[in-house]
Amino acid sequence: MKRTIARRARPLLLLMLSLCAAPGLAQVLSVESMQGKVTLERPEGSRSLARGDVLRSGDRLRTGKQANLRLNFARYGFVDLGADSELRIERIPHASFATDLRSVLRVDQGYMRVVWKHPQISTSWPIFVYVDKQRASLTSGEYFFEHRSGRQIGCVAAGQMAVTDGQDGVARSLHPQACYRLYVGLPPQRILRESGDWVAIRGQFDIGELPEADRQLAAAPRNTPAPSPRPQAPAFDEPGPAAQPRPATAGRATPARPVINQTPSTNPVAPEGGPWALSVASFQDSNAAESQSRRLRDGGFAAQVVPVTVKGKPWYRVMIPGFGSAGAARQQAARIEAELGMKGAWVFRFEGN
Repeated sequence: MKRTIARRARPLLLLMLSLCAAPGLAQVLSVESMQGKVTLERPEGSRSLARGDVLRSGDRLRTGKQANLRLNFARYGFVDLGADSELRIERIPHASFATDLRSVLRVDQGYMRVVWKHPQISTSWPIFVYVDKQRASLTSGEYFFEHRSGRQIGCVAAGQMAVTDGQDGVARSLHPQACYRLYVGLPPQRILRESGDWVAIRGQFDIGELPEADRQLAAAPRNTPAPSPRPQAPAFDEPGPAAQPRPATAGRATPARPVINQTPSTNPVAPEGGPWALSVASFQDSNAAESQSRRLRDGGFAAQVVPVTVKGKPWYRVMIPGFGSAGAARQQAARIEAELGMKGAWVFRFEGN
């Protein structure tokens, strides 16, 4: 009986030994390919990263201005890092057969893409990505992250991601085919993407000029005309359920300056002044935007229409700028929904304030 058990157990033992000896399984995160100069920083010193290097917990990677690299992730996926980026590997398991497979990456700067297919094994493999104070938990899928000054973005091309804000600790599920602005203390702000956008994001190692219109609007002095953004900025739909198909305008775009009705039927109260704004809706028809703005002003809200150019096309954004806090802007959005039935307004912060 004992000989039979031993004979049957021998193949299993040999298989386990071969798995432990296989270097590919032990290399959870390794350098698959790279272009340009990439620096590997460790407590014992810094050096240039080389193809085939195996990374470990505590490593920091810095890519040059024209560099990028791809990391093989345990044969179940990969991680792309774009130019001028910094990635900290806060935790990585020593092998794919480790008891605790929890993996933690932190994007301190730049662009990162994660493609992950969860292995068909009984144990879970949790993956967490930190962007500023936001923590993203990933399932199988394809994800993009970008962290620049005043700009934190997470995109879900496929799969599902849950983001936990370091301030309120509430996990929020983010669904595919959209990018999300990630601001501390605010729910993620969704921007729908066109199917072709993902191709550009993958190929250019860059999510693109997602907040270009908001950034240039933010840079303009308050209560003065906002400059028109660059024509090549990608187009994104406004977030929230209020976004509807909009008619296109013919001819050239209206000059980039607010269109404000000087004689509203009521006297709207302007916000107290500050770096936060409320975007109520966007239209490609200036008349539709002005009609929406007039309705808001008639209801006592200091709305204005700001023309922007997105992907070479003119859009007219109905917004209320100048709030001193995100909470005040959210209260205004709640009032607009309750009193006028307009849903989908979202809060954002002007960069540079």
